[in-house]
Amino acid sequence: DWEGEDRPPAVLYQPFASAYDAVRRIIEPADGRPGVPPAAARWSGLRLTFRLPPVVRELIARIYRRDRIELTGLPRTATADPAGGESAWSEVWRWNVGLFLAVHDEDGSRRSNAVAVAAVEQLLAAAPPLPPGSVAVVTPHRAQRSLLATRLAAHAGPDGPVGVIDTVERLQGGERPTVIVSGTVSDPTAVAANAGFVLNLNRANVAFSRVQDRLVVVCSRTLLDHIPAEVEHYESAALWKALRDLCREPVGEAEVGGRRVRLYRPPPGPRPA
Repeated sequence: DWEGEDRPPAVLYQPFASAYDAVRRIIEPADGRPGVPPAAARWSGLRLTFRLPPVVRELIARIYRRDRIELTGLPRTATADPAGGESAWSEVWRWNVGLFLAVHDEDGSRRSNAVAVAAVEQLLAAAPPLPPGSVAVVTPHRAQRSLLATRLAAHAGPDGPVGVIDTVERLQGGERPTVIVSGTVSDPTAVAANAGFVLNLNRANVAFSRVQDRLVVVCSRTLLDHIPAEVEHYESAALWKALRDLCREPVGEAEVGGRRVRLYRPPPGPRPA
């Protein structure tokens, strides 16, 4: 009965919640209690990523700073093919690396979203020839995964560019040059009721950090602008809020299923941390 546990070591270190956090509480001084010396125990955060392109690293780094870790990575120069396509989606594929946010105005979906799926279809249709299996499409909802798998069947398979269509958790530990994330839920009531799940920090971190070259996030305006009422849910939504703040330069618009989709990316040049 951990809720009723009153022995000081269990109350102080809470090993039942997280062994990692328990060790950190032993190491770090708090509430007048001295920490142990480095010779006894220490923690060292991983600071260098070999996977994330700089613009996505900038997004993820905001979360690492909570643990006093300044995330670094390999230098990569973003370059664009001068030949553009006919649609806004073509802008995504012009760049060798990049971060893009596609925001639609549909607001009636809960666990599957046909507009988001159609947007992903248009995005893939605008792509140049891609290496087999180089794209991962992920979503937090199983119903959306099923709809994506059905509608994107022409892009999947052994020779297709889409190598993964799955939930976020199943992609943990994996990586792909291009990752497309579908936020799915758009109904305001459903967003509010499931904010702890949909906007979860760990889930967003996994989804956004699997990319090697370009990340495209497709979501509703209602999801992106939602302000959770609960403090813990508000703090957990930090990556989604950072994504909205970072991607503020309009790229173009598209019509998808009778709905308007606006495509954004981070503006060029240095930005405040």
